[in-house]
Amino acid sequence: MNLGSIFNTKRKSRTSQLQTRISRRIGKAIAGLILAGVAAIFGLKKFDSTLQLKSYDKNQVYTNQGPTSDINFAILDAIDRSKRLPFVEIKNVEVIKLLQDDNKGARHQRWIVKLNRDTYLTIIYNLDLAEKVPLASGDYINAGGELIYGTYGNTFADPILHWTHEDPKNKRKDGYVFHNGKRYGTLKFSAKN
Repeated sequence: MNLGSIFNTKRKSRTSQLQTRISRRIGKAIAGLILAGVAAIFGLKKFDSTLQLKSYDKNQVYTNQGPTSDINFAILDAIDRSKRLPFVEIKNVEVIKLLQDDNKGARHQRWIVKLNRDTYLTIIYNLDLAEKVPLASGDYINAGGELIYGTYGNTFADPILHWTHEDPKNKRKDGYVFHNGKRYGTLKFSAKN
């Protein structure tokens, strides 16, 4: 064997080793991108499925489950996007302020709860339909109702949880307030119209 063929063999060997390393790195990078893309697609589908409806459905319940550890994720996400929800539930929220009852027209009890350190929600509760909830500032409650935006009686602004009691006409999912082991929001009269 001559000296030239030995150098050619080493050169070919080094070149093929370099090409193999480059091919492996490119293969790993492509595989990583594919896996990241698949994970992103499935992650987005899972996230979107927790809150989206194709049409407005009064019986749909938006649960407080999402990709964060916050149990009130559904309502916090909806508020961030100014999205109306036909029914949402909130869990373990603190009543931070009791507002004066609204006695104009249908009477409503009103209070403000803290959803997280910078998000607050006003809850309105119809006293003509259900018994008053005995609340005090600092109490913790669970509630279910419809999330809307705007002002109510020109006394407070977005966001608002209302229909926190049964619907006498059965046009929407019945709301509720759960306080100190008791569920409030049952109609004062027995039959729904």
